[in-house]
Amino acid sequence: MLGYQNQVQNLVPSPNAMILPFPALPSSMTKANVIDTSSHPHILKDMAATVMPRFRGAMLLGSTKSASVPPKVEIFHSGIYTVVLATDATLIHNALRYVPEVKRPRINNEIFDAYAAWYPEWTVALCCFNNGDAKTATPMLWHYEPMDNSSLFLPALDCHSGEVPNLNEKVVVDHTVVVGSNLMQIGNGSVVHYSDYLSDKIRPFLADEVIGRQIKGMLSNGDFFIKIGDVRNGNFALTRKAPIS
Repeated sequence: MLGYQNQVQNLVPSPNAMILPFPALPSSMTKANVIDTSSHPHILKDMAATVMPRFRGAMLLGSTKSASVPPKVEIFHSGIYTVVLATDATLIHNALRYVPEVKRPRINNEIFDAYAAWYPEWTVALCCFNNGDAKTATPMLWHYEPMDNSSLFLPALDCHSGEVPNLNEKVVVDHTVVVGSNLMQIGNGSVVHYSDYLSDKIRPFLADEVIGRQIKGMLSNGDFFIKIGDVRNGNFALTRKAPIS
């Protein structure tokens, strides 16, 4: 599972987007991998509150589920987002014309070339939205079958300039990172008290106990990783590394 929620600072209406790469088995993801969170807007905030009282952004990974073979590019709506889901990041640029203009950001095509090189054979989602709608955003929650069953991936590559992310720079981060597993032994994590009523459709995807913490300050640019064995043992041994260029 991958869950992601951000906090937009500028709520003036303007197109915006976030890029989420997935280390899923090639050609295994479709829009069916997105879980509807419209009735569960607080699930990631509740997880974040479990490990840190103040929520700014949260990510979750857990168990997986297979998906059917998708087309190379799929465009669909989920909450406030129009999502361009592609088997190769280089395919996203030509698909942007199908995103509603109010959500369509101007993105340097070199960014997609870079992501394709950094995350080869990964599925990549460009989640387009308008800053004016950000207050009503619900979490993005996905399930997928991973290429690597030994570790969890949490996307955190940072760049807010509109240019290709610089893999060699230090960046200011402000995340609450939360991980959990339904195979975690009872007592190895902190129990999540969900404030939303959890429907039968979403409950199996959510962990009962989680570990994590808030991460702030200057870090080398990159994504977060953690071994699944550490998660199950309640050991928050998070690492951060840049994709291989």
